This record gives sequence, structure tokens and C-alpha cells, in this order.
Amino acid sequence: MNQVQLILLVLALVITALAILSRFLAIAKIYKNEVIKELETESSPSGFLTQADLDVLPQPVRQYIKYVGAVGKPKLHNVRVAFEGGFKMDAKQQWLKCIAEQYNFFVSWNRFFYIKVFLGCVSVAGRDRYYQGKGNMLIRLASLLTVANAKGPEMDQAALITLFNDMCLFAPASLIDPRINWQTIDPLTVRGVFEADGRKVTALLYFNEQGELLNFVTEDRYDISGKNARKVKWSTPVNGYTEFADIKVPREVAAVWHYPEGDFCYARFQTIDIEYNCREFK
Repeated sequence: MNQVQLILLVLALVITALAILSRFLAIAKIYKNEVIKELETESSPSGFLTQADLDVLPQPVRQYIKYVGAVGKPKLHNVRVAFEGGFKMDAKQQWLKCIAEQYNFFVSWNRFFYIKVFLGCVSVAGRDRYYQGKGNMLIRLASLLTVANAKGPEMDQAALITLFNDMCLFAPASLIDPRINWQTIDPLTVRGVFEADGRKVTALLYFNEQGELLNFVTEDRYDISGKNARKVKWSTPVNGYTEFADIKVPREVAAVWHYPEGDFCYARFQTIDIEYNCREFK
């Protein structure tokens, strides 16, 4: 074997090893395995959501659940939502194309979120989860280089308030959960206090007279993008509603940090598919 053949052989071995490693480390693979495991082990409630289930809720929440068409439908045990949209790493950056998907489970209260952001010829993939009371955000460049692996109490709380946000936006039938304490602020505004896994998170929900949820605002979410996590006001304003399988859901949702120095909208997601009570990974 001459030197050129040896170099080519080494390159082939390196490329093969990287390809195998990439498949093993791929965020999408991690996300898929976690969701499949949850789907295989979850239990599901029986019965249908009735008007009587809503009696304990404040009027704006009752009207919202009826508006989206959840009454008379099977009670939820999970939901899958798929998005496309844009993402920004910082306020001065141009919008980057992204795709995202998530599964929420309403018996175990576990959540798995996958996002892929396109940066020219490479991409950044992330998996955000709330699992057994713990939050974790894992981000990798080109499936190989880990650029973030956030854990700890601040991440746990951030993940919990995000779970509550998902319930309000994409699974309002789950808002009958007794762990949510509701307080009416005015005819179109309520405060929800969600308690789970030894933590409490709070949000204000703003509705219109038609029954649509317009915004979800909390001061209990931590921004973990910097060296030190800091609690920052966070909101997810809704821009219109669309319908899937006779259920109305937000057509477009933004995610906004309200920093003391100014607001920063870092994500815009358009709902492209939603499925309730999934039996298998899609």
C-alpha cells in the first residue's frame, strides 16, 4: 500500500466514523427515542370532555375551551404539534428559517421539543424537554458539536412554565387539571398558577370577547442564553387561529423576551400540523 492509498484509507475510515457518530449523536434521534419511549409507556384517560368538567373554571377559560371546539371531544393524554417559522440568535440578526415539532404528555406531564435552525450550509438542532420534573436544553451544531446543555433549577422552572404555555396555547382541554389555580382579574383576563413537582409558576392569560386567547405573559421564566440565568418577563402573543380536525389552534405564535433594555422577539412559529392522542411517532 503506497502513501496515497494509506491517506485515502484513513480519510475513508474517518468519514465513516463521523457518519456513525453523527447518527448516534443526532438531536433528532435523541428526540425520537425519547418520544417513542413515552408513547410506549404512557397511560390514557377515558371519556370525553363535558360542560360539567368546565364548571370550576373562570368564565374566560370556559369560553376559550368552548371556542376552540374541545367540548365533546376525547379527553387528552398527549398532543403533537409541528411548526415552521423563523428564529433569531440576537436582536440584530436576520430571521433564520427553522422547523420544529413537539410532543406533550398530560398524564406524566413530560414534554419533548425539537427544533432545527438553518445557518446556510450547516444547521443547529436543539432538544428542549421537561421530563420527570427536570428541564434540559441540548443544542448541537451539525449534530456533533454540543454548544449548550442547560440543566439546573432555573432550567427546571423555565421548562415548567413552557409546559404550562403549551397547555394554554395548543391543548386548552388540559386546563381542567386541578393543579391549576385560577384567579379572575377582569372579564377578559385571568391568572393561572400551575403547581407541579414542588414548583409554582404563574402567568396572565389575555382573551378577547370572541373567546380567543390573545397572549400568555409570565415573569417566571429564566433566560439561560447568557453566562448567568436571569428571570425575564416572557410572552407568546397569538396572531390568528386556524383549524385542524375540528379544533381551533393558534395560526402563528411569537416568543418575546421583555428585557429592561427593550423587547426581543426571537421566534415566530406557524402551526402546520397538530394531532391529539397520538398512538405512534409520526
